[in-house]
Amino acid sequence: APLARKFAKAPIFDQEKMSASGVPVVREGSSGLWMPSDSLGMVVGRVISSSQLGSHWLVTTSVDNMVLRQPLEEWSAVLAMSDTRMHYGG
Repeated sequence: APLARKFAKAPIFDQEKMSASGVPVVREGSSGLWMPSDSLGMVVGRVISSSQLGSHWLVTTSVDNMVLRQPLEEWSAVLAMSDTRMHYGG
């Protein structure tokens, strides 16, 4: 949970220490993106479009790939929405 909160904002990358906001990172082979070294995996996607709607934004994305370092079944036991301290819904 503390790791999720650390990356709620854009991380500060330190190439000399190979870390992002103090968390050790590794470069993922197929995408070349950086990810926390103890992560279960990551979702690789892209922004298709974005529109400002008053004080909010509507962002349309696509998932292009999933990088699994641990079996997908283990992901749900690690992080819950409440761990992010963000609230969604109406």
